[in-house]
Amino acid sequence: TNATTTERVGLILEQYYQALTTSRKHVQDDSEEASNSKSKTPQSPLLPWDTFLMMYSECILNQFIILVCYDSLCRSMADASPTSQVYHDHFDRVNTRCARMLLTEFGMRRLRCK
Repeated sequence: TNATTTERVGLILEQYYQALTTSRKHVQDDSEEASNSKSKTPQSPLLPWDTFLMMYSECILNQFIILVCYDSLCRSMADASPTSQVYHDHFDRVNTRCARMLLTEFGMRRLRCK
């Protein structure tokens, strides 16, 4: 269902963000140990969670725009193939997934604003 997909995407995004910030922390710790720095001032994440979510939303929107702009071109190239229906079915599935992600993401953003 769409709700399940939304939950999974949220979980994957959180895990990805944690991996990014943990990776950065390990790099910082290693560089501090190498320089024998005595000052251990906590730093804020390089990429705040809200900024990460905003960038994700922009990526989803950009992907949708690209799909819309190039859909007819890709379909016309697929028509030249003997298995054109396979390609058309693939394009339909990709477009459907992207549209769902776009609607889900902007729906989530509206809920976050309340």
